Amino acid sequence: ALRRLRLNLQNNAFNLHRAVVALSSIQAPGSKITLEQIVINNNAPRLLQSCSAGDVAGIQTALQMGSDVHMIDDNGLDGLMYASLNGHVAAVTALLQARADVRAADGMGTTPLMFACLNGHVGVMRALLQANADVQAGTEKSLTPLMMASTNGHVPAIHVLVEAGVDVLSVEAAGRTALMAASQSGHVGAVEALIAAGANVQAVDAEGTTALMLGSH
Repeated sequence: ALRRLRLNLQNNAFNLHRAVVALSSIQAPGSKITLEQIVINNNAPRLLQSCSAGDVAGIQTALQMGSDVHMIDDNGLDGLMYASLNGHVAAVTALLQARADVRAADGMGTTPLMFACLNGHVGVMRALLQANADVQAGTEKSLTPLMMASTNGHVPAIHVLVEAGVDVLSVEAAGRTALMAASQSGHVGAVEALIAAGANVQAVDAEGTTALMLGSH
């Protein structure tokens, strides 16, 4: 079920694309999604390993030795994305100072800010937004940072995005809103935060479904 969807960061492994695809289709309870995991391992470039681990000294050493701050791995992720996903504020700051691209996106259109929102890393979010991250950027399925934070019930992250001027009325490809995602996932606090920010409780998706209908399932 979508409400149980979480990224598995144990051993630096996670299934981001499962999360993004599930968000894009709002899977019904019991739906099975099988996708390749994205893993940082010992064979990854030193820079990316250091970013994933939040090792600022390792990041600085790798950059001094000529590593490209914009390098990506086979999954299309760069160091700023890994550091953002894992909540490493100091590493994110170091990468931004080294001119990492705050608006870079992977093959699905996922940005560092979206990675931070998936896990509710408010400190990282603030650093990225201060560096001019696009609060309204969408993936290929029109998923936004707000949608990702709302689906996982990260209320402080929602507040940060609202403060940054996010459009709480935006919709993804199937017409779903962040309020609908939070409702279906059972996150009462997120629902309340979105309504307080002006979310439309009467909005309907492409199938005529409202947030209330999703929350009652």
